[in-house]
Amino acid sequence: MAMASSYSAISIAFGILLSISIAFADDISHHGSAPKSPSCDNILRLVKVKMWADGAEGDELGGLTAKFGGHLPTAAKNSQKLPAVFANPLNCCSSSSSKLSGSIALSTRGDCDFMTKAEAGQSGGAAVLLVINDGEDLLEMSCREKNVANITIPVVMITKSGGEAINKSMTTGKKEIGVSLLSHW
Repeated sequence: MAMASSYSAISIAFGILLSISIAFADDISHHGSAPKSPSCDNILRLVKVKMWADGAEGDELGGLTAKFGGHLPTAAKNSQKLPAVFANPLNCCSSSSSKLSGSIALSTRGDCDFMTKAEAGQSGGAAVLLVINDGEDLLEMSCREKNVANITIPVVMITKSGGEAINKSMTTGKKEIGVSLLSHW
């Protein structure tokens, strides 16, 4: 009998400790698995991606920031609505022939590393690079092995279906497509 109540007390104490640790866990950000370096030390954060079409608020998508690049605002009042533009080439592995200046550049995943995409977007004047994954998961965008880079624009990954939603808005005759991003969903 004494043994059973001892196990009950331990179980209750363990349950309380587990509950406290879960309550204080940060489930919207983490450091990721890539090694830290001065240009590759961002905390990965979930991002709210809000679409706009012809001034009307549209769908909200989820995204994940990269280990490198600039930071997004954490307060809605500081979030900017910027025009969305597809990079050309779409993979954003080289300079874009699309006018990216002051926009959110949209790129597909693949063909080169994430930092190369960010460098091409930044050199074209993009304010943000939004990488569309080829699946429905949000992957950690870490740095290349020799990650010396001065990437100052925020870089965010969205899912394939999120990219398809933005593409649909852009190809259905809407005149102005905008996207705003906010960290700390």
